[in-house]
Amino acid sequence: MKVEIDLPEMFSAGTFGVLLGLASYASHQRWVRLGRDAYLAHYAENFDRHFSRSPNPIAAIVTGIVLMLIALALFRSVTSLYRIIGSALRKKNGAAQE
Repeated sequence: MKVEIDLPEMFSAGTFGVLLGLASYASHQRWVRLGRDAYLAHYAENFDRHFSRSPNPIAAIVTGIVLMLIALALFRSVTSLYRIIGSALRKKNGAAQE
């Protein structure tokens, strides 16, 4: 069984991993800066606003589908961008070697 490694998809996944890590780090730093009381007040308000009501399952399913489609479109767009960059670099290196 041969495993094919698709570098543009790996770079795309890595890019999203780095962006997610940076967003998580920024959120953590924000709450460290604002303090414990602000953190607890924010999440208490968030609970009252979103979790104290019973959810609409249809809206949750539709929201999940839309978010997954957006994530897939972004992933494919970044992968295509890496493919274009790789193709341009190969052409440039091929022309430089000739």
